[in-house]
Formats: sequence, C-alpha cells, structure tokens
Amino acid sequence: MVVEVTQTPQGLGFSMNGSPPRMIPWIEGLTFGRGLPRLIFRRANGDSGPVTELRYSMPGAHLALRKQ
Repeated sequence: MVVEVTQTPQGLGFSMNGSPPRMIPWIEGLTFGRGLPRLIFRRANGDSGPVTELRYSMPGAHLALRKQ
C-alpha cells in the first residue's frame, strides 16, 4: 500500500495506490478524517521532531506506515 499525502487548495489531500487525491478535513492536533478512515500523523522525538509515521485507521484495520 502506498499512501501519498499532499497539500491541495482545499486543504490536506491523500491518495492510495495512485488514485486521485481527495481532501480530508482536520479533526484536531495531527488527526484528519471524516468518520473513517482516520489519518493520524506521529512526530519523532515526541511532538518536537518531523513527521515520521502515518497511522491509517479504518474499519477492520489499523496500519502504521513509515515515511519513505
């Protein structure tokens, strides 16, 4: 699975496996989503470092994806 996160004119966009990006709204902190799925970004060094991981949560699966 390849998840690509991009900045779109409407806000944060994400696509899976080469699909066109779709906008996903901000919930709080580093969490984005509209119901499910949810995208939760994690930073290195607690909350002070760069984003290094994306947690993708959907019904029946919770994936931890590392930044390439």
